[in-house]
Amino acid sequence: MIRLSPEVRILARFLAQTQSLPGPAIDVHHDEVDWNQWMDIVDQHRIGPYLGSRLTPSQLERMPKDVVDELQRQYAMEAREALIRASAIRRIIDLLDGRVDYAVLKGGMLSWTLYQEAAERPLVDVDLLIRARDQLDLARGYLEEAGFKLGQGLAQHHHIAPMTDSAHSLAIELHRNLSTPPLRVDIIQTIWDRRIQKQIGGMENVSVLDPVCNLFHICIHALNDPVDSPLFRDLFEIACLISRLSSSEQKDFTNLVKSWHLVGHVSHAVYLAHLLFGAPLITPAPSRGAIDFWCLRRLGWSDNTRWSRLEKHLAREHIEKIQFGSGNRSPLPLLSILSTTGWTHLSQTPGKIWSRLHAVPRKADFPFREIGDSVLVHNTDTGEVHLLNQLAHQVWKNADGHRDTQALIDACPDVSPQDVRQAIQALCQSRLITR
Repeated sequence: MIRLSPEVRILARFLAQTQSLPGPAIDVHHDEVDWNQWMDIVDQHRIGPYLGSRLTPSQLERMPKDVVDELQRQYAMEAREALIRASAIRRIIDLLDGRVDYAVLKGGMLSWTLYQEAAERPLVDVDLLIRARDQLDLARGYLEEAGFKLGQGLAQHHHIAPMTDSAHSLAIELHRNLSTPPLRVDIIQTIWDRRIQKQIGGMENVSVLDPVCNLFHICIHALNDPVDSPLFRDLFEIACLISRLSSSEQKDFTNLVKSWHLVGHVSHAVYLAHLLFGAPLITPAPSRGAIDFWCLRRLGWSDNTRWSRLEKHLAREHIEKIQFGSGNRSPLPLLSILSTTGWTHLSQTPGKIWSRLHAVPRKADFPFREIGDSVLVHNTDTGEVHLLNQLAHQVWKNADGHRDTQALIDACPDVSPQDVRQAIQALCQSRLITR
C-alpha cells in the first residue's frame, strides 16, 4: 500500500486527537512537514475552520505562526457565515415543514449533530431526501414560490439541479435517491422508514436519517467522487460516526449492508477511515485496488504542482471506468488512459501550450453578494458557493479580461506578488476565473 506523506500523517494525527481516536499507526515528527503543502491539503479538503476551532495550544505552538493565524482566520470567517447559513436553513425547513415529508442529509445534518458548532463545518448546500415523486414536485413548487430558481442539468442524477434564491446564501438539492446509479427501491424504503427526529440549528423535531443509515449514506457518498470532493474531511466524518455507534448499532450496520449486498460499496470508505484515524473496522477489509490507491494518493495532492494535476486527471478517468464496470484490480483501464493522455499532450502544439499558459484571466459571470470586505460568489455551474477574502475579491473584480497576471499583481501594490499569484490560482481552481 502507498506510503502516506508526513503532511497527510500529521493532519490525520491532529484530526484523530480532536475526537480521541487512535490515529494513524505511523507517527511523524513536525520537522518533516512542509507546512505550505500541509496548508494546501487543509484548504482542498475544507478542514481549516475545524482545526482553527479544535486544535489545542500545545498543538498550535508546534506549528508556524502564519499557519496558526490562517486557521484561526478561517474559523472566524466561518463563524460569521454559519449565522447566515442557520438563518437560511431555518427558512427552508419552515417553508416545507408540515407540507412535505423530507429528511435532511449530509452536511445539513452533520454541521449540528457531529460537530460542536456549525462554524466548524463549511456548508455550501442543503440536501433533502424526498421519498415520493409528487412530494418532490410539491417541494420544488413551494421553493419556487419563495423565490428559489432551479439550475441546469442533472437530468439523470439522483437529485434535481440545485435551487438557489436571489441572495444565493445557500443552495438546495432535492434528492430522489441517495446514489447514482440509484439504490434499490426496498433499500431506500428501509432507510426512509428508519428516520428519526433531531434538533438542528435550534429547530426541534427535524427529520434526519438514523445513525446507522446516515453512516451508510456518508460511506457511499465519500467515494462516489473522491477526486474532487473534500475526501479527507469525509473520511474523518466516517471515522467519527463509526466511533459513536454502539456495539449493537455497529452490528446492525454490518448486517444491513450484507443483506443489501452492498458491503463492497462501503468497505473501502470504512477501511480508509480505519487506516487514517484508527476507527473500528466494522466491515471486512476489502481487496486493495485502484480505488484505495487513488484515494490515498488524492489525500496528499497539491494543485500547485503540475504532476498532481496530471494525477488528478488520471484518477478521475480511471475511477469513472471502474464505476462503469472495469475491474478495480486490473491495470488495463489505467494503461488505456495513460496512452490516451500521452497522445493528447503530444498532439498539442507549442503554440497552443504557450497560449494557454499566457491567456489573460477573466472572471466568470456568476451571481455574488458583498458582505463587508468579503464577497459570496455562487458558481451556478457546480452549485458551490465561495467566500472570497478581501484580496481574492479584489483580484476577481480586476480580472476583466484585459489585464494579464502581471497587471493584476501591479493592481495590488500593498500585497506580495506571491500572494496575488496564489489568489489567482485559487480562483482558477474554483472556476471563478477562466483563462
